[in-house]
Amino acid sequence: MRSFIFALSSLLILIASGSLNAREFVVSQKSDSASDENSGTAQKPLKTISAAVARVHAGDRVIVHGGNYREVVIITASGTAQAPIVIEAATGETPVIKGSDVINGWQHDDGSVWKAALRRYPPRGNSSEKPVFYDTNDVRQVFTHDGSLLDAHRLRRVTERKAMKEDSFFRDPKQSLLYVWLPASASPIDQPPEVSVRAGWLNLAGSHIVVRGIQMRHASTTSVSNAPACSLQSEDNTLENCVISWGDFLGVSMSGTGHHLLNCLIACNGDSGIGGTGEHHTIEGCRVVYNNVDRYNPEWHAGGAKLIPNFSHGSIRHNEFAHNFGPGLWLDGGCNENVVDGNVTHDNEGPGIMVEVSKGNVVLNNICYANRNNLSGPYRDEKGIVTESDLSALRISPSRLLKIYHSGEGRGIYISSAPNTKVLYNTVYLNEAEGICVEGPPRPDGTITWETRNETVANNIIAFNNGSQLTLREAKGEQEKIYSDNNVIFSVGAVFAKYGWEGPAAFSIPDWQKTSGGDAHSIDADPRFALAAMADFRILPTSAALGAGQAAPEADHDFFGQQRDPEKPTIGACEKPAENYPQAVWQSLSETIRSAHR
Repeated sequence: MRSFIFALSSLLILIASGSLNAREFVVSQKSDSASDENSGTAQKPLKTISAAVARVHAGDRVIVHGGNYREVVIITASGTAQAPIVIEAATGETPVIKGSDVINGWQHDDGSVWKAALRRYPPRGNSSEKPVFYDTNDVRQVFTHDGSLLDAHRLRRVTERKAMKEDSFFRDPKQSLLYVWLPASASPIDQPPEVSVRAGWLNLAGSHIVVRGIQMRHASTTSVSNAPACSLQSEDNTLENCVISWGDFLGVSMSGTGHHLLNCLIACNGDSGIGGTGEHHTIEGCRVVYNNVDRYNPEWHAGGAKLIPNFSHGSIRHNEFAHNFGPGLWLDGGCNENVVDGNVTHDNEGPGIMVEVSKGNVVLNNICYANRNNLSGPYRDEKGIVTESDLSALRISPSRLLKIYHSGEGRGIYISSAPNTKVLYNTVYLNEAEGICVEGPPRPDGTITWETRNETVANNIIAFNNGSQLTLREAKGEQEKIYSDNNVIFSVGAVFAKYGWEGPAAFSIPDWQKTSGGDAHSIDADPRFALAAMADFRILPTSAALGAGQAAPEADHDFFGQQRDPEKPTIGACEKPAENYPQAVWQSLSETIRSAHR
């Protein structure tokens, strides 16, 4: 009887977990025997991913072989925590979901211009869980060369036929015609372009779904709205080792609860790479690079990742945010109690890390270097309208008679009207504006007023930045006081520290201590990096930062995951001094992503 009860219990567990009768479906677009009417075995594979995911339930697996899958994949089924639904690339193969079709039927129009008829879609549906929701008659992207990074080639979009020049395209909405003028006046008959005719790639509407090793690119999302081309909804969905590029607005976004972006390359999207709202999400091991290729105004919404609103209790760890036109990582609008740990942010045109109108975030162990000020130029607004913006008008550099100045957006770390933020053990180097800036006026938001108060700035290396190394909001009372101490601050030819944007500048530790009343144990010394020119920001054994920090319970580890000394930790992102070098900072990121997409 006891054996029977045990067997019955085991059976019930299997049924509850969804692992009983779990199936595997094979999708192989290039197979001669592929058909969506097939059973989905290796011998009789399915032709589209959509046909496979329409059949799945908890515990099922979909194996996708290489090829271009020109479809929108919508998954409404759900797995369970014990038996997720898994969609993954076949070993060694590269399946790509594309929002584009190859257009043929070209006719010579005039000069170097060619034209072709486009399919005219019926009116779109209003449910994002139906493929017709993503059909668009308004083409926003045309590619003459495929690629996941800047190796792709995209034609410039114009809004009038007479405005066409070489390397451009125009879509006539009345006649549903596409006109192209290819580079070097080439013929589209010889190499037909890929035209983005869908507004998205992937919608995970169910929960407990894992998508692994799939690439996605080419979308005309702005023809529908300023939305993501890849969307994670519901709860506990995962994108792992995926490539998400060349969406014309936002690459991927999360809503709901507990999603995971792991070891993904997110690049070359029109406005920003990652968006998000909801709680308990994880972004880890990703490369987020070359986003905002369409020059949206970075003071509005653009850059590597803009998480807004209410992205809370999340973990953003060990990512690279680089070469984005706008902030590298931007948390804005009620993004509360997140941990931003061990990221590398560099060469963004904007702050490396920016946190505003949010509370209780911990920013630690990050390395932020060589981020630059926004430059004036033509920028798109939220409607896509291009206007000229003079973003450098208010800047006055320290060399201009040391006037009051805002040194620009090229800060290492910028905390603005974000109370209870802790900035700990970061290395901030050679940014064009301030190193670390904790400023911002009270900002009302409904029933809440966000203030810059009760902040902690400790154990950071702040060196060689072109603006002030450290800018703290001037305290008007004890409640507004910002705690700052045990930092290594080093300035050459720039302001040492500043007490408020409109307050006094300091040029030495004693001057700063007298002005601010803080940094009693901070050090004015060259941090002595191992090889900063090779992105090795470990310190040498002779550095004054070694063993000079104050222990913080939030930071028992360093950038590399090494244990910090519990009594005498080292200041900066890296705990141990260099023993063999160079060791570039991104060596701790995913080896798969680095080697495949460097």
